[in-house]
Amino acid sequence: MALAIAVIDALVAALPAVVGSTVTVTDGPTYTDARGDFLAVGCEDPMTTAPPTSATGETAWSDSHGRRMTEEGDVVLVAFSWSGGTDPAVPRAAVATIRDQVLDYLRTQNNPFLGVTGVYDIHPTSFSFLQAQDTDGAWAALSFHLRYRAKL
Repeated sequence: MALAIAVIDALVAALPAVVGSTVTVTDGPTYTDARGDFLAVGCEDPMTTAPPTSATGETAWSDSHGRRMTEEGDVVLVAFSWSGGTDPAVPRAAVATIRDQVLDYLRTQNNPFLGVTGVYDIHPTSFSFLQAQDTDGAWAALSFHLRYRAKL
């Protein structure tokens, strides 16, 4: 579990420079009514007011004496864009770009990934996409999981 927290901290520290100044990166949910582009680290649903699941995983002994352990987990992120306009393609393209920027950054990482000791792999897994348009305009949300693997 400690590594999940370290991975979240490393992502929160690194991703503002990755996605640029037009995207607001938050540590956890984004409770705002502002229009714009956001990336929430450790949050799956940008619309919730309940505490979100930030990470899941499991730890196991890697030898019979319990001297070494392995940990594998998923950290969840959500890219959210609310344009306020009438064209749903605008926020849809924005969330896809944000996710692509994150994945391009991860491709540049070497062991230890994100600078977190023990993490030897991090890659995308599942995702969920939502989009809608209402009287406040078009919005889109792309939730995606990053799986990390580590030896402790």
